[in-house]
Amino acid sequence: MEFLPERGMMAATGETMTKRPRRNHTSAFKAKVALAAVKGGKTIVELAQQFEVHANQITP
Repeated sequence: MEFLPERGMMAATGETMTKRPRRNHTSAFKAKVALAAVKGGKTIVELAQQFEVHANQITP
């Protein structure tokens, strides 16, 4: 195994680890999520699942 300091984890020799590309959300998408959060009716977890983002990215 080989230590990958930039990732802080071990990888088996010969195995490559690729980063997922960072997602950039448009202002319109952010506004839609924010409006849904302010309206209420759904929990933060439900909204996160609906919009396919992590719950930590949504604040009411």
